Amino acid sequence: MRPAGPGYGIRFEGVSVRFGATEALCDISVDVPGGSFRSVVGESGCGKTTLLRVAAGLQACSGGSVTFVDDRGHRVMPRDGEIAVCFQEPRLLPWRSALANVALPLELAGVPRRERLARAREMLAVTRLDAAERRLPAQLSGGMRMRVGLARALVTQPRVLLLDEPCSALDDFTREEMDDEIWRLYQATGATCLLVTHGLAEAVRLSDAVIVLGGQPGRMHSVQPVALAHQQRADRSCDAFVDALSALMREIARTRAGAVR
Repeated sequence: MRPAGPGYGIRFEGVSVRFGATEALCDISVDVPGGSFRSVVGESGCGKTTLLRVAAGLQACSGGSVTFVDDRGHRVMPRDGEIAVCFQEPRLLPWRSALANVALPLELAGVPRRERLARAREMLAVTRLDAAERRLPAQLSGGMRMRVGLARALVTQPRVLLLDEPCSALDDFTREEMDDEIWRLYQATGATCLLVTHGLAEAVRLSDAVIVLGGQPGRMHSVQPVALAHQQRADRSCDAFVDALSALMREIARTRAGAVR
Protein backbone atom coordinates (compact mmCIF):
# COMPACT_ATOMS: atom_id res chain seq x y z
CA MET A 1 0.00 0.00 0.00
CA ARG A 2 1.52 3.29 -1.14
CA PRO A 3 0.17 6.85 -1.20
CA ALA A 4 -1.46 8.31 -4.29
CA GLY A 5 1.97 9.73 -5.19
CA PRO A 6 5.32 10.68 -3.62
CA GLY A 7 5.21 12.21 -0.17
CA TYR A 8 4.97 15.99 -0.14
CA GLY A 9 7.74 18.11 1.34
CA ILE A 10 6.82 20.63 4.06
CA ARG A 11 8.35 24.11 4.26
CA PHE A 12 7.98 26.15 7.42
CA GLU A 13 9.05 29.72 6.70
CA GLY A 14 9.26 32.20 9.56
CA VAL A 15 6.34 30.54 11.36
CA SER A 16 5.18 32.36 14.48
CA VAL A 17 2.07 31.60 16.53
CA ARG A 18 0.49 33.71 19.26
CA PHE A 19 -2.38 32.89 21.59
CA GLY A 20 -3.48 36.32 22.75
CA ALA A 21 -0.52 37.87 24.58
CA THR A 22 1.35 34.53 24.68
CA GLU A 23 3.80 33.68 21.91
CA ALA A 24 4.04 29.91 21.36
CA LEU A 25 6.38 29.82 18.33
CA CYS A 26 8.80 32.44 17.07
CA ASP A 27 10.23 32.55 13.54
CA ILE A 28 10.49 28.81 12.83
CA SER A 29 12.05 28.02 9.45
CA VAL A 30 12.79 24.41 8.55
CA ASP A 31 12.25 22.05 5.62
CA VAL A 32 10.90 18.50 5.86
CA PRO A 33 11.89 16.80 2.57
CA GLY A 34 9.31 14.72 0.74
CA GLY A 35 9.42 11.06 1.76
CA SER A 36 11.52 11.75 4.85
CA PHE A 37 10.81 10.83 8.48
CA ARG A 38 11.48 13.75 10.80
CA SER A 39 10.84 14.03 14.53
CA VAL A 40 10.36 17.20 16.55
CA VAL A 41 11.78 17.21 20.08
CA GLY A 42 12.29 19.76 22.83
CA GLU A 43 11.22 20.50 26.37
CA SER A 44 7.54 20.76 27.30
CA GLY A 45 6.06 24.09 26.30
CA CYS A 46 8.39 24.79 23.38
CA GLY A 47 5.59 24.50 20.80
CA LYS A 48 6.15 21.06 19.26
CA THR A 49 2.47 20.19 18.97
CA THR A 50 1.63 23.72 17.86
CA LEU A 51 4.05 23.31 14.94
CA LEU A 52 2.38 20.02 14.01
CA ARG A 53 -1.06 21.63 14.17
CA VAL A 54 0.15 24.38 11.83
CA ALA A 55 1.22 21.70 9.34
CA ALA A 56 -2.17 20.00 9.70
CA GLY A 57 -4.04 23.23 9.02
CA LEU A 58 -5.59 23.09 12.51
CA GLN A 59 -3.75 26.20 13.72
CA ALA A 60 -3.26 29.45 11.82
CA CYS A 61 0.11 31.21 11.77
CA SER A 62 0.39 34.66 13.32
CA GLY A 63 3.37 35.19 11.01
CA GLY A 64 5.17 33.26 8.31
CA SER A 65 3.76 30.37 6.33
CA VAL A 66 3.74 26.62 5.78
CA THR A 67 3.66 25.24 2.24
CA PHE A 68 3.73 21.80 0.66
CA VAL A 69 5.86 20.92 -2.35
CA ASP A 70 5.88 18.00 -4.77
CA ASP A 71 8.90 15.96 -5.82
CA ARG A 72 9.84 18.63 -8.39
CA GLY A 73 9.82 21.38 -5.76
CA HIS A 74 6.59 22.93 -7.02
CA ARG A 75 4.14 24.29 -4.48
CA VAL A 76 0.95 22.22 -4.19
CA MET A 77 -2.38 22.49 -2.39
CA PRO A 78 -3.04 19.08 -0.78
CA ARG A 79 -6.41 17.56 -1.53
CA ASP A 80 -8.71 16.09 1.13
CA GLY A 81 -7.13 12.99 2.65
CA GLU A 82 -3.58 13.77 1.49
CA ILE A 83 -2.65 15.00 4.97
CA ALA A 84 -3.51 12.67 7.87
CA VAL A 85 -3.04 13.14 11.61
CA CYS A 86 -2.62 10.63 14.43
CA PHE A 87 -3.23 12.22 17.83
CA GLN A 88 -2.09 11.17 21.31
CA GLU A 89 -5.46 9.47 21.78
CA PRO A 90 -6.91 7.39 18.91
CA ARG A 91 -10.31 9.11 19.35
CA LEU A 92 -12.29 6.12 18.12
CA LEU A 93 -16.08 6.21 18.10
CA PRO A 94 -17.01 3.71 20.86
CA TRP A 95 -20.16 2.45 19.14
CA ARG A 96 -18.41 1.63 15.88
CA SER A 97 -16.40 -1.50 15.16
CA ALA A 98 -12.71 -1.33 14.27
CA LEU A 99 -13.66 -1.73 10.61
CA ALA A 100 -16.26 1.05 10.75
CA ASN A 101 -13.84 3.38 12.56
CA VAL A 102 -11.16 2.87 9.91
CA ALA A 103 -13.69 3.41 7.12
CA LEU A 104 -15.00 6.66 8.65
CA PRO A 105 -12.82 9.15 6.67
CA LEU A 106 -13.87 7.48 3.43
CA GLU A 107 -17.51 7.52 4.50
CA LEU A 108 -17.30 11.26 5.22
CA ALA A 109 -15.69 11.73 1.80
CA GLY A 110 -18.64 10.01 0.12
CA VAL A 111 -16.77 6.87 -1.00
CA PRO A 112 -19.26 4.09 -1.84
CA ARG A 113 -19.80 1.55 0.93
CA ARG A 114 -18.31 -1.47 -0.83
CA GLU A 115 -15.14 0.40 -1.77
CA ARG A 116 -14.62 2.02 1.63
CA LEU A 117 -15.08 -1.26 3.48
CA ALA A 118 -12.64 -3.00 1.11
CA ARG A 119 -10.04 -0.30 1.68
CA ALA A 120 -10.63 -0.36 5.43
CA ARG A 121 -10.15 -4.15 5.49
CA GLU A 122 -6.92 -3.70 3.53
CA MET A 123 -5.60 -1.24 6.13
CA LEU A 124 -6.62 -3.50 9.02
CA ALA A 125 -4.67 -6.29 7.34
CA VAL A 126 -1.66 -3.99 6.83
CA THR A 127 -1.74 -3.07 10.54
CA ARG A 128 -2.26 -6.76 11.48
CA LEU A 129 -5.77 -6.23 12.85
CA ASP A 130 -7.82 -8.11 10.29
CA ALA A 131 -8.99 -10.61 12.95
CA ALA A 132 -10.36 -7.74 15.08
CA GLU A 133 -12.47 -5.93 12.49
CA ARG A 134 -15.78 -6.54 14.33
CA ARG A 135 -14.54 -5.60 17.79
CA LEU A 136 -15.58 -2.37 19.48
CA PRO A 137 -12.85 -0.08 20.89
CA ALA A 138 -13.62 -1.24 24.45
CA GLN A 139 -12.73 -4.79 23.37
CA LEU A 140 -9.26 -3.77 22.12
CA SER A 141 -6.02 -3.27 24.02
CA GLY A 142 -4.39 0.16 24.11
CA GLY A 143 -1.89 -0.83 21.44
CA MET A 144 -4.62 -2.24 19.21
CA ARG A 145 -6.67 0.96 19.54
CA MET A 146 -3.63 2.99 18.49
CA ARG A 147 -3.15 0.72 15.48
CA VAL A 148 -6.81 1.24 14.52
CA GLY A 149 -6.15 4.98 14.72
CA LEU A 150 -3.08 4.55 12.52
CA ALA A 151 -5.05 2.45 10.02
CA ARG A 152 -7.75 5.14 9.91
CA ALA A 153 -5.12 7.80 9.20
CA LEU A 154 -3.59 5.73 6.41
CA VAL A 155 -6.83 4.63 4.74
CA THR A 156 -6.96 7.82 2.66
CA GLN A 157 -3.48 7.02 1.27
CA PRO A 158 -1.99 10.29 2.58
CA ARG A 159 1.15 11.90 1.23
CA VAL A 160 1.89 13.43 4.65
CA LEU A 161 1.39 11.67 7.99
CA LEU A 162 1.55 13.85 11.12
CA LEU A 163 2.03 11.97 14.40
CA ASP A 164 1.39 13.76 17.71
CA GLU A 165 2.96 11.51 20.37
CA PRO A 166 0.84 8.51 19.33
CA CYS A 167 2.66 6.16 21.72
CA SER A 168 2.93 8.38 24.82
CA ALA A 169 0.16 6.64 26.78
CA LEU A 170 1.42 3.11 26.11
CA ASP A 171 3.59 0.92 28.32
CA ASP A 172 7.21 0.49 27.25
CA PHE A 173 6.71 -2.95 25.70
CA THR A 174 3.68 -1.88 23.66
CA ARG A 175 5.43 1.34 22.68
CA GLU A 176 8.31 -0.67 21.24
CA GLU A 177 5.83 -2.69 19.19
CA MET A 178 4.10 0.48 17.96
CA ASP A 179 7.42 2.05 16.97
CA ASP A 180 8.14 -1.08 14.93
CA GLU A 181 4.70 -0.78 13.34
CA ILE A 182 5.14 2.91 12.49
CA TRP A 183 8.56 2.28 10.94
CA ARG A 184 7.25 -0.67 8.90
CA LEU A 185 4.30 1.36 7.61
CA TYR A 186 6.54 4.31 6.78
CA GLN A 187 8.78 2.02 4.73
CA ALA A 188 5.73 0.52 3.00
CA THR A 189 3.89 3.75 2.17
CA GLY A 190 6.60 6.27 1.32
CA ALA A 191 4.55 9.07 2.92
CA THR A 192 6.37 11.99 4.51
CA CYS A 193 6.22 11.55 8.30
CA LEU A 194 6.54 14.23 10.98
CA LEU A 195 6.50 12.93 14.56
CA VAL A 196 6.23 14.97 17.77
CA THR A 197 7.71 13.05 20.70
CA HIS A 198 9.23 13.49 24.15
CA GLY A 199 11.10 10.21 23.68
CA LEU A 200 14.61 10.91 22.44
CA ALA A 201 15.31 7.20 21.87
CA GLU A 202 12.07 6.97 19.88
CA ALA A 203 13.14 9.96 17.76
CA VAL A 204 16.51 8.35 17.02
CA ARG A 205 14.94 5.00 16.25
CA LEU A 206 12.43 6.33 13.73
CA SER A 207 13.94 9.43 12.14
CA ASP A 208 16.44 10.25 9.44
CA ALA A 209 16.83 13.64 11.16
CA VAL A 210 15.52 15.28 14.34
CA ILE A 211 14.28 18.88 14.56
CA VAL A 212 15.26 20.37 17.94
CA LEU A 213 13.19 23.26 19.32
CA GLY A 214 13.98 25.19 22.47
CA GLY A 215 12.77 28.00 24.67
CA GLN A 216 9.45 29.65 25.36
CA PRO A 217 8.37 30.80 22.86
CA GLY A 218 9.70 27.88 20.85
CA ARG A 219 12.53 28.74 18.50
CA MET A 220 14.44 26.71 15.96
CA HIS A 221 17.64 25.32 17.47
CA SER A 222 19.02 22.76 15.01
CA VAL A 223 18.38 19.74 12.80
CA GLN A 224 20.29 16.66 13.96
CA PRO A 225 20.91 14.02 11.26
CA VAL A 226 20.46 10.36 12.23
CA ALA A 227 22.49 7.97 10.07
CA LEU A 228 21.57 4.46 11.16
CA ALA A 229 21.15 1.25 9.19
CA HIS A 230 17.82 -0.54 9.59
CA GLN A 231 19.21 -3.21 11.92
CA GLN A 232 20.89 -0.57 14.09
CA ARG A 233 17.55 1.15 14.72
CA ALA A 234 16.20 -1.99 16.35
CA ASP A 235 19.25 -2.50 18.59
CA ARG A 236 19.43 0.23 21.19
CA SER A 237 22.57 -1.29 22.68
CA CYS A 238 24.67 -1.01 19.50
CA ASP A 239 27.38 1.66 19.41
CA ALA A 240 25.83 3.54 16.48
CA PHE A 241 22.47 3.91 18.26
CA VAL A 242 24.08 4.96 21.55
CA ASP A 243 26.25 7.50 19.74
CA ALA A 244 23.26 8.99 17.88
CA LEU A 245 21.21 9.20 21.08
CA SER A 246 24.11 10.77 23.00
CA ALA A 247 24.56 13.40 20.30
CA LEU A 248 20.85 14.28 20.46
CA MET A 249 20.96 14.50 24.26
CA ARG A 250 23.92 16.88 24.05
CA GLU A 251 21.97 19.02 21.61
CA ILE A 252 18.99 19.15 24.00
CA ALA A 253 21.37 20.17 26.79
CA ARG A 254 22.60 23.05 24.63
CA THR A 255 19.03 24.33 24.21
CA ARG A 256 18.62 24.30 27.99
CA ALA A 257 21.89 26.13 28.50
CA GLY A 258 20.81 28.75 25.97
CA ALA A 259 17.49 29.20 27.78
CA VAL A 260 19.29 29.69 31.11
CA ARG A 261 21.54 32.38 29.60
